[in-house]
Parts: sequence; structure tokens; C-alpha cells
Amino acid sequence: MISSSVRRYGLAAAVALLAGFGAARWFTAVPVAAEFPALLDLPVVDLDGRAATLSRWQGRFTLVNFWATWCAPCREEIPLLMAVQGEWRARGLRVIGVAIDDADAVRRYRDALDIRYPILLADADALRWMAAHGNPTGGLPFSVLLDHDGQLMHRKLGAYRGAELGAELDRAISLKRD
Repeated sequence: MISSSVRRYGLAAAVALLAGFGAARWFTAVPVAAEFPALLDLPVVDLDGRAATLSRWQGRFTLVNFWATWCAPCREEIPLLMAVQGEWRARGLRVIGVAIDDADAVRRYRDALDIRYPILLADADALRWMAAHGNPTGGLPFSVLLDHDGQLMHRKLGAYRGAELGAELDRAISLKRD
């Protein structure tokens, strides 16, 4: 037989769980994507502090990778992104890193790895954009593949592994040729 104190604690735990779930849903509600600018219009700055937007690369397939130097999966993924940039450039793909991080840390990391694709810096606007487009927790890395017109073709929360990215690029690019 279950004692009354165990039942009370069990009931209290269930109420707390439901309240926590409700609060989490309330605070992580994803805004409507239409409220946010297209990714190509997301305000970013280059590593020299100059304002920019991703629209500079419109007209090409663009893999935009949101990352940070303190993010272990991001650091593991970057060599793959560097390889993909080299292999797929002739097929019209551009990789762009959007760091949500300190500019000095990003510069040091870029130089240490000799990252040759463009790296830009973003602020909380990028987190809101990610939330509106399928990443409500703001988890990193988060990558989106845009077509020639800047339309979202694919998104991935978490690091790409091995041939997974190549297969996704093949699929996406072949879809746009049809």
C-alpha cells in the first residue's frame, strides 16, 4: 500500500512536470517565419566589423553554417565544411560560416585552421532567425542550404558527418536541375 506522503509527492511531481512542460512550450514558442527577413537579409558583420548581408552570394547554392568556437561539434564539423567548399565550388556551392561568438576568438580560430570560406559574425538576430526556421533551441551547429534564389532547401541541426553532407548536396542540386 502506498502511503499518503508518497502519493502527495508523486502528485506534486506530476504537477511540477506538467507545469514545467507548459512553461517550456510557452517560452520556446517559435515565431512565425514570415516575421523575420529572409536569411539573405540577416544583418551580419565581417571580421573587420563592416556591415554585410548574405545577399552578396545570391545566385549560387549556399550552405550557411551557424557555429561558435566554443562549440565542440562545430569545431569537429569545420574540416568537413572546408573540404566541401573545395570539392563543390566548381559545382556552384559556396560555404559561409556565421559565427555567434567573439570576433577575436573567431579570427584566431579561422587563422589556426586556415579556413578559406567566408566567415561572418551575427548576434541575437541570428538566434531569432534560427528559431523561426526550425531551430527553436538555438542549438549549434545549425546549417541551412539555400538555392540560387535564396530559398531554403534543407536544414540540419547538429554536425554533418562524412558522406552525409555530400549526399544531401547531390540530392538538393539535382532537384534544382529538374
